Amino acid sequence: MTLEEQIQEVSIDIDEIKRVIDYTTRPRIKQNLELQQRKFEKELSQLQEKLQKQQQAAAEAAERAARASTIPTATQSYTKDISVYAWDQTDKFVKIYVQNLDGIGSLPENQVQCSFEKRGFHLQIQNLKNINYFLKILGLLHDIEPGQSTFKVRQKGYDHCVFTKSRIEKLGMLAKGREENTYQTTSKT
Repeated sequence: MTLEEQIQEVSIDIDEIKRVIDYTTRPRIKQNLELQQRKFEKELSQLQEKLQKQQQAAAEAAERAARASTIPTATQSYTKDISVYAWDQTDKFVKIYVQNLDGIGSLPENQVQCSFEKRGFHLQIQNLKNINYFLKILGLLHDIEPGQSTFKVRQKGYDHCVFTKSRIEKLGMLAKGREENTYQTTSKT
């Protein structure tokens, strides 16, 4: 028998005993019936509390299940330094290429930021497949013009930074102390 059925049966018993009490004239019988009525009422109250707790537990379980299905699993991201990049120069520009970042073209603009300084730049890419990328180059060999420097994100899967130099001179390396960035220039004499 379910709790609802038990509650209904005890309620019927209480109603029945009330009717019997109303017809009883003997005081001792009336006291015993009233005592039995209080026992039934106590049983009814315990059954109702039990039913309320079951309903509350079921509602909480349903709420937890609903939250579990709507809240995505927490993912942890970590920061990774960008150590591989390429650069190119013309008479007017020095371009820095950061490649092999699949999906960067689909990121919102606010997740890819680049700030420029007189002799450096900071590139930050936030939450690209749960990884934050960071490229910081300070101490460029020559000054750049931060106000005129720009960066672009291309759909082809790489980030492209363009720097405007203040002086047009050929670079042998991109930054001071970065010997790995050097390349041989050939000039026709």
